[in-house]
Amino acid sequence: MSTTGRRSVVSSIFSAAAAFIVAFLVGCGGQPPRAIPVDATAAHPTPIDARAADAAPDGDRPSAFLVEKTVTVGLALLTAVDGGVASVVIPGAANAADAGPPDGPPAAVILQITARDGLDPVRTDLWLYALVDGALQPFTDFSAVTNRKAGRLLLPATIAGQRSGLVPADDGRLNGLMTDVARGSLVQGAFVSAVDGTVTVNLAAAPTTPLVVLAGVEDQRYAGAAAIFPDGSPGAVPASVGLPETHARRSFSKDVAPILKLQCIAACHNPGGPLTAALYPMNTRDQLVNNNYAFSEQAVACRAKYPADSPLFNGCLQAITKAQYLVEPGAPALSDLLLRARPDEEAGSSALGLAWFGGGSPRSRYNATYGDRRMPSTTVSPDQAQWLNAPTAFDMNPQDFQVLFDWVAQGAPED
Repeated sequence: MSTTGRRSVVSSIFSAAAAFIVAFLVGCGGQPPRAIPVDATAAHPTPIDARAADAAPDGDRPSAFLVEKTVTVGLALLTAVDGGVASVVIPGAANAADAGPPDGPPAAVILQITARDGLDPVRTDLWLYALVDGALQPFTDFSAVTNRKAGRLLLPATIAGQRSGLVPADDGRLNGLMTDVARGSLVQGAFVSAVDGTVTVNLAAAPTTPLVVLAGVEDQRYAGAAAIFPDGSPGAVPASVGLPETHARRSFSKDVAPILKLQCIAACHNPGGPLTAALYPMNTRDQLVNNNYAFSEQAVACRAKYPADSPLFNGCLQAITKAQYLVEPGAPALSDLLLRARPDEEAGSSALGLAWFGGGSPRSRYNATYGDRRMPSTTVSPDQAQWLNAPTAFDMNPQDFQVLFDWVAQGAPED
């Protein structure tokens, strides 16, 4: 399947109905999955056009292609009983909502989703669907302790009123989340990973139709899907859903570095750059992926409070727990490089832009005082008021932002 495949499938959902079976974590042992009937003509609104690799200009033509790996998606329906302890829904038993205490409220219903590459947990994006009358429809009636900044696709479908040409572009769905939001944290100066490839979804009510979870719509490293019936038994994933795709391969040295050098490093993100830009270097892949800029920010505050040779200074550094990076490999929607630079639908402070980055703090993408503060700015003035709602370099060159997005989605490879 080409690079447009699953992204088009997700927006103009699913063709034929042969079975592609993915492993499940359900409370029923080795019970075989039941087939889910799917209306092959059912379509999700607003198909998205993709820029095909073989149609790219010679200068933009990739040197290689990347084929996604299959990720194992596991599903389990649980009920929260006995003081909040989750128990597995037993296939064929009474409705999970009836499992609460006598004369008490129904037990809460939980959908637990896992993503694994062999035995390794995978941090990836997940998309929930309900099968209704033979058609897959975005399922949004849930909340999650672990979620993403927004349950929608990161790339804007329009820029200044015109179609962006970016893929996969936001089509209005609100059914997405991440297995893990945080990469980890610092404990006494040492990094501790928080990635377990698992997310717990709280359902507003017990499901009455099969649920389908699709993995890796934005993540270009992995593909996968799983289905589960309301009684907790596994279902067979419809044909062509969750299959690996082939992408135009991007590398830091060949594709990303030239863009960053021109748009970001030359004017700002260098040792002599304006304001605090030097805290966020972008010269190497390692700086983007592994430089904990949250630590750097807080270390500045420590240096302002204590002398460098003071035990209090070292104690201040040891107390820093936050770990935040410009690039989160495989997770564009969590990568601050992309969030801060996302092209804007309305060439200003759009509601969708606010949903992605928020506003209020001095570092926010949108700020009550300075308005639109997205990057790369088209002015290098130290007066931030000059940035007010000005178009960015990626507003005017969205194809460059697509290259950055694809590179992050592919795991941010060096070469």
